[in-house]
Amino acid sequence: MPIEQFMTPLFWRCEYVRLFGSSSKLFGVTDQNEIIEDCCEVEDMDSLKYLTMLDTSNAQVVIPGRATFGGVWTWPINGIQPDVISSFYDHMIDGLSSKPVEIHLPPNYFYSDIFELQHEIITSKGGKILYVETSQYIDVESWAPEAMSKGNRKKLRQCAESIAITVRLPLADLDGVYELITINRLSRGVSLSISLSQLRKSFTEIPDAYRCYGTFLGSKLIAAAITVLITDDFEYVYMWADDAQYRSLSPVVSLCETIVNDSKSRGVRTLDLGISSKNGILDEGLSRFKINLGAVSGNKVSYILQRGDMDGSLEELRV
Repeated sequence: MPIEQFMTPLFWRCEYVRLFGSSSKLFGVTDQNEIIEDCCEVEDMDSLKYLTMLDTSNAQVVIPGRATFGGVWTWPINGIQPDVISSFYDHMIDGLSSKPVEIHLPPNYFYSDIFELQHEIITSKGGKILYVETSQYIDVESWAPEAMSKGNRKKLRQCAESIAITVRLPLADLDGVYELITINRLSRGVSLSISLSQLRKSFTEIPDAYRCYGTFLGSKLIAAAITVLITDDFEYVYMWADDAQYRSLSPVVSLCETIVNDSKSRGVRTLDLGISSKNGILDEGLSRFKINLGAVSGNKVSYILQRGDMDGSLEELRV
């Protein structure tokens, strides 16, 4: 079973890295502990035991580049070697001149047995916490409409009574979804970090990972979402939004219910709703909105690390 296709999460796979051009690279370590600085040029991906994506296009190095979750992925879990991961971090940082390195680890509910150790490794090398984000997720297996707030359950009924329906959309409808999300973000003073052409490329080159949903009132699209399947049992809500004119119906509540039910039917266990903070500052309204959908909160930690701060010591780490 090839590790590239079946075991490695999307953000540590070449097909994802290639979406972003030459500035993003996938570093790796083979079973023989050989460092590979551009894994996407390697034919035998099965030989790569440790992987990380990074981007060097700016004044700093960013791990994971353009992805949401960073850090070093390793497989199998029971084969984790702290000293190898530590040396891997050393090699990456030492080989990238004196640029500061930002490391954005996944939320604590994503493979904690792999990433918890890396918090200790990064700290042991002088890494300092840049910020701690509040990230929220839905436990798909246990979720039911009753997990929503009383107000949201009422909104579900109102959507049903208004004959609002939510469906998965084909790629042909992506333009309308992108337009709706763009307008929503601009109304809040935020612009999208991905162009329509880049998003379409993601859908066409990794069709099994990306999904698009829309809530309609008649023929009018009033809410939409784009999700990304990170592993077979972990899905991420990449973007979602509603039309402000129909906000009284709270169509995102109906949208959420459909996404959760669809995820459950495919064996997904965790639906990540993303962060509810920016640079560590909590957006209380957004956080409360997700909790009212039945979401649970976790932490997502980012670090800053510079070459001069590193001591490389692992003496105090748990092994």
